[in-house]
Amino acid sequence: MTTLAIKEQRINIMLEKSVVDRIKQLTAEKKVPSMSKFCQEAITEKLYEFEKEQKLKMMQFAASDPDYLERCNTIQKEFEAIEYNGGSEEW
Repeated sequence: MTTLAIKEQRINIMLEKSVVDRIKQLTAEKKVPSMSKFCQEAITEKLYEFEKEQKLKMMQFAASDPDYLERCNTIQKEFEAIEYNGGSEEW
């Protein structure tokens, strides 16, 4: 039995006519490879930015969470006893 991995999937999305017209124009001028590729890259970029923002929010929350900070301090104190003669002073 073989398994087929689907890498792409077609969907229908609604865009404002002015947006579609502009992408068509860019495609005709050969400034973008295709409407499909342009939209795929734009959505991928937007998803990346969204995920980056979500991670930043989580880090900001963790930085103000007393329980998390206490656990970090406890771990730091536990490792202070380990003597390490390598690396830089920074670490």
